Amino acid sequence: AAAVKIQDRVEAGARLVRWAWVLRWMRVRRARRAAAVKIQALWRGFRGRRAGRRRVEAVEHLQRAWRTRAICGRVHRAVLEMFLVRAVERGQVRHRAATQLQAALRGALVRKDLSRKRTAVCRIQALARALAARQMVVALRWDVDEVAEYLGDERGAAAGRIQAAW
Repeated sequence: AAAVKIQDRVEAGARLVRWAWVLRWMRVRRARRAAAVKIQALWRGFRGRRAGRRRVEAVEHLQRAWRTRAICGRVHRAVLEMFLVRAVERGQVRHRAATQLQAALRGALVRKDLSRKRTAVCRIQALARALAARQMVVALRWDVDEVAEYLGDERGAAAGRIQAAW
């Protein structure tokens, strides 16, 4: 009996040692997982900041290019103004303005006419569809009457007459 008690105590001690190892293993695993998550977060943050810096650099590059283009644009406008003064002296500006005005007026008139025609076509199509639908209803009513008369069913004929009246 004493040997059995000792054996039970040894087994209980062995179980306790196994549980201690399991708990330690679980703690190490949790710590490793937490470390992996932290490394992932640091890496994602680094990549995000780097991407943000690259976006800022790209915007700055575009702004630099735009400012350079704006300066070129000023020079371009000055040259155009010089040619415009010469064109005014030759009387070409009035001719161009009149041509553009005439083109705009012609375009507006054509668009207005097209809108009227489109509206008229839609109305005609709606009337044609309504007429076709009415004719189909009348034809269906005649069919109901004919079937009722053929069958000799008074109720069917009465229903057909009621439908025809509606």
